[in-house]
Amino acid sequence: MDTIAEQIQAAFPGIKGFNRRGLYRMKQFYETYKDEEIVSPLVTQISWSNHLLIMSSCDTPEAREFYIRLCIKENYFSSITVICSA
Repeated sequence: MDTIAEQIQAAFPGIKGFNRRGLYRMKQFYETYKDEEIVSPLVTQISWSNHLLIMSSCDTPEAREFYIRLCIKENYFSSITVICSA
């Protein structure tokens, strides 16, 4: 991850979010949603901050979908507190 982050920064100076931490979170996002059909229609409708909270708090696809739908329904565009129980 460090090498990739350094290469991206060298190729695109000043670009944000492609540091080690950002790349790790992108990988986590991919691994979390890669097999879920719900991804395309829903995940683009909520903020990255909310995704980070949902991914780190919810263990099941059903819980993640519930909280994604809640964010959309309630128009939560900034960070929310998400409590998931498996």
